[in-house]
Amino acid sequence: MKYWIEVGPKLTAHLQGSTDARVIRYIVNCIAISSFVTEDWETKTTKHSELRPKLSIFIVETLDILQ
Repeated sequence: MKYWIEVGPKLTAHLQGSTDARVIRYIVNCIAISSFVTEDWETKTTKHSELRPKLSIFIVETLDILQ
């Protein structure tokens, strides 16, 4: 959390002031990778299966917000 407190505002300011195609492409790629990871989440995860339902909801909601 300490990392995000420092980096989050800087990222937000950069994104709001930027139309840099590289930044947009990077964000799109991050969302694509996240989407790939969360597809078939139940079959891809093997350890700590008791956490899957809680993490699944968090990940899906985060992706919905980003998209």
